[in-house]
Amino acid sequence: MDWSLPKLAINRPITMIMVSISILVLGFISWYRIPLKFLPKVDRPFIGCFIPYPGGSPEQVEQQIAIPVEGEFRTIPGLRSIATTSSSNGCTVNMWFDLDTDMTLATAEVRDRIERLKITLPEEVQRIIIQRFSSGSIPVFAVGLFKSGDEENYVYLVRTSLIPRLRRLDGVADIQIISPIPEKEVLIEVSQDRLNSLNIPIVSLLNTLRTSSVNISLGSVTQNDRKYFARLSGEYRNLSEIENLIINKDGMRLKDIATVQFGSREKAQRVALDGKGGVVLLVIKESEANAVAVCDRIKRELENILSEDVFSGSSTKTFFDQSDLINRALNNLFSEGIYGGIMAFVVLLLFLHRIIPTTIVSFAIPSSLMIGIIFMYFADMSLNIITMVSLIISVGMLVDNAIVVVENIIRYQQLGYDRITSSTRGSSEVGVAISASTLTTIVVFLPMYYLEAGRMSIFMQQLGGPLIVALLGSLFIALTIVPLILSFGFPSEMIISKNKIFISLSKILIFIRDKAGSFRILEKVYFLLELCLRWSLKNRLAFLIGLSLFLIVSYLIPIKSVGMKDLIKLDTREVDIKVTLDQNFDSNRVRDLFDQLSQKLEPLRDSIAIKNILLFHGDNGGEIHVYLYTEDDGEIGENPPCTTEEALTIVKNTLPSQIPGGKLEFSIADTGESGTSREVTLRLTGKDNTVLYEQAQRIKSTLQKNPIFTDITMDVEQKKQEMRVAMNEWQIDEQGINPFTIAQTIDTALRGAQLPYLKEGTREIPVWLQYKEEDRKTKANLDNLKVISSKGGLVPLHQVVTYERKPGPEVVKRYNGRNVINFRAKANTEDLTLIKKELSGIISQLDLPDGYNLNYGIELEEIQTNLTNFAITMSMAIVLIYIVMCATFESLLLPLVILTTVPLSLVGSSWTLYFTNSYWDMITLIGCVLMVGVIVNNGIVIVDHINFLRKRENKDLIDIIIQASKDRLRPVMMTALTTILGLVPLATAKTGGAVMFSGLGKALVGGLILGTILTLVVVPVFYTYIEDISHILIKCFSSIKILTSTKQRTLSVK
Repeated sequence: MDWSLPKLAINRPITMIMVSISILVLGFISWYRIPLKFLPKVDRPFIGCFIPYPGGSPEQVEQQIAIPVEGEFRTIPGLRSIATTSSSNGCTVNMWFDLDTDMTLATAEVRDRIERLKITLPEEVQRIIIQRFSSGSIPVFAVGLFKSGDEENYVYLVRTSLIPRLRRLDGVADIQIISPIPEKEVLIEVSQDRLNSLNIPIVSLLNTLRTSSVNISLGSVTQNDRKYFARLSGEYRNLSEIENLIINKDGMRLKDIATVQFGSREKAQRVALDGKGGVVLLVIKESEANAVAVCDRIKRELENILSEDVFSGSSTKTFFDQSDLINRALNNLFSEGIYGGIMAFVVLLLFLHRIIPTTIVSFAIPSSLMIGIIFMYFADMSLNIITMVSLIISVGMLVDNAIVVVENIIRYQQLGYDRITSSTRGSSEVGVAISASTLTTIVVFLPMYYLEAGRMSIFMQQLGGPLIVALLGSLFIALTIVPLILSFGFPSEMIISKNKIFISLSKILIFIRDKAGSFRILEKVYFLLELCLRWSLKNRLAFLIGLSLFLIVSYLIPIKSVGMKDLIKLDTREVDIKVTLDQNFDSNRVRDLFDQLSQKLEPLRDSIAIKNILLFHGDNGGEIHVYLYTEDDGEIGENPPCTTEEALTIVKNTLPSQIPGGKLEFSIADTGESGTSREVTLRLTGKDNTVLYEQAQRIKSTLQKNPIFTDITMDVEQKKQEMRVAMNEWQIDEQGINPFTIAQTIDTALRGAQLPYLKEGTREIPVWLQYKEEDRKTKANLDNLKVISSKGGLVPLHQVVTYERKPGPEVVKRYNGRNVINFRAKANTEDLTLIKKELSGIISQLDLPDGYNLNYGIELEEIQTNLTNFAITMSMAIVLIYIVMCATFESLLLPLVILTTVPLSLVGSSWTLYFTNSYWDMITLIGCVLMVGVIVNNGIVIVDHINFLRKRENKDLIDIIIQASKDRLRPVMMTALTTILGLVPLATAKTGGAVMFSGLGKALVGGLILGTILTLVVVPVFYTYIEDISHILIKCFSSIKILTSTKQRTLSVK
């Protein structure tokens, strides 16, 4: 049975029309229902924990929390590394797991280990916060609300009225608040003198209060055949109950010796926008919610709320709006996709000179894109900048199959065949060829499913999935819809002649064709191509020498010069200033300092186009965010007086980098780097903190001598002044005092102690016991503490302890059970390859003690991972392409001829990046893998036609090669130009989401241009070499066969 897909389509037109309508309907539905996101969801194998322990020293937190936690967590299956940071606020635990770990099970395992830890951790640790990283947990909207006047009342209004209304909106998972007014707590503050006069030790009072609020199950009892569960309930319900607690046998109540009131132990923070105080809200969406829709609902509801009288006078500042980024990026990419489609249409029109065939070919673009969008919807993918770029790249490639089919069908019609026969034969004849050509492009993405999990793997799948399906859709349309439409025939000349639009277009085409013909451009190109080919084929050795010299020069200049860098970050027009202060600053000094810094920035409002200045700080420092005018702010944003990098430099020169008792760090928001400088990290690990610090100072001085690195800092440079308490063992034994009682007494006196919660309705309010502020400030307060002995007496603390003042670390960091110091340095280059080379030389010269190691940070480790993934992907892609071509040509040698275009295209990409002062990055490497699948198509077309002419014509091989190259020049140029011109906007992008993919566009454009031009010459030359090798092998095998036959005859005679 003679069956083919084109014949089926032509014989069942109604079926194909219904399929087309279904594709369009599903495509439009998918387009409007597919979620919009900025980047695809990336779930890293990471779990973080925070164990609050306020008031403790970093070393105390390390010993009591960090080390026990490490011992418990390190046996979790799949754990790759664990890092802890101990500070005066508590312990932060970061855990990284293997890439194939089931994070749901890992999270459950972590929760189970936490329950075990509660037995060994200090009693003050009431709760442990767990956070599993997900891109969905990043806020999608951040807004500040500011109002002059009563700040405390305004914050209360936001908490109780505004936030609950926003939380009820669809798609909102949570709303976090950054407020200068902490949430209320119950503070029980006692006087040291009052307790001492009554001979009541603070520890005894603590134990009494802890046992006064209980809610425990007591078992069950049975009465009258009914079972009752018994429970003892005596929890705090209001302040009066706490005040009237009896604290001794004499009937004294708590209110007689302490003040019980609502307050807060947390230090007040300040949030101010251009001098107005307020709060900042962070909106986190549900994981599957549409980010754009959620942000739009939040903005509408905020507008409604702030229009009410109670919020009159409020001003807002949107710090981050992911919907704005998404809309900007997608609109930018969408317009570039439209441009690419128009360019493809123009190229086809110029080459085909016919409106209707060009329109039919162009129809393949939107139809194939619809198929790709349908796939994205059912594959639970989002419309993000990665998938949008995938669709843009495919725009210029989707017409290739339709071009070949239309040209072949028109050729049959010109030979005198009827419309149906022409459509059937023309499309069936090239079906295998265009299927093989499409397959070579598709197979380059198959290795992405074998990549090590990570960002490159996810990006490859997001880029490759829609592209593969769209290409398969274009193949399906080229073999079904296109021949079906052409089988219906074109409108009659009478209809065309009466249509004014067709008349105008025809006149334009005739004019362009006549003008182009007058210059005889195509004839000159044919002549130049024949001249080059004839010389190259007759002087193959000279050609090879010239090609080799070109490759050597390319290796020495662009390939060795173009380095690696991280992904391009978006310019958010924001300059950030981080202010770090030591422990000697109080609230008033910090406020005055930030006001002074803000006042120094005020004169710059016009010179660098400052829109707002946001202050956010506590007692230990904070941040200043300088927001510049953007494109949305009118002419001043569209034509700013300076770039963000220049504004950063001006701000740096205006403010001091060092201040007494602190320092300032400057950066551009969301980049972590200033202009052309790149921040890199190193990690030094070892056993002893003292030795580690000494080696860290030596490494820092070595880095400072290298001119590439500046602003070198260590994360443990700052020291806190500590007063260390040492117990007098002889006195302790003499008095019969438990050492733990001493530690608990001092700990409660200085940090306070948490008691059972106060239950107020559905809220749980923390309750704290502590001395009054004036009783926990000085060393004299410590000396006056009384410690209970085993004899029942009270002993002053200063009789059993001694004090020593010495500096202690701000934080204590550990990595995989070892102490660690992290270095940060800014480099004067973005080339991570050069940075890594310099650091390798420094590390090799260091003579570290045994057990101490210096390792790269994550940004340098990713270079090797990305290059390894690229090498694996590229190798597998080339092998798969070779397999497809072997099956197409039934030859093991001819595919090698076509694969010569691969290194040439990569050289073209390197030269383009070199001349545009660009770098390789993860996205650009992905583009090179895609380019390999595209560039071989030109070689396939030429080699296939050479083989066809050799079977049909009896000519010299050189004449056949020249004729085949000239015959296939037009389709090669058409397919190359449609792809290249469609990528030009991507390659030249300077702003918006497309700037992240400008390197990919440059690599593809440069590689395709050089690869296409050289393919027309290099492939024919190497074809002759393969032909010579084939003749040599045939002669060798023939000689072996003749020799074997001769020996057999000789043996027979004998």
